[in-house]
Amino acid sequence: MNYVIWKCELELRAVQQQPMPEGAEILFVHEQNDRICVWFRCIPDNTPVLRNIVIVGTGHQKAPPPEESKYLGTAVMDNGMFIWHVFECK
Repeated sequence: MNYVIWKCELELRAVQQQPMPEGAEILFVHEQNDRICVWFRCIPDNTPVLRNIVIVGTGHQKAPPPEESKYLGTAVMDNGMFIWHVFECK
């Protein structure tokens, strides 16, 4: 199987669905060019599936519970003015 690393840009909103090839493994979350980006390892020919992504700012009271989510990473934006925590929800 030929795996590749792909990147997707997230919208800066609390809840969204992001298509990724089935079985994609999320590797890293980081800010790039003023966008929150997710890098993932995948087999490009796999069928796309929607992944449920939640973005929560520090201090916001809408963080998903640990039993319903997986922490993916944190993006620091605007020279540290905004800190966004990214989760995938089941």
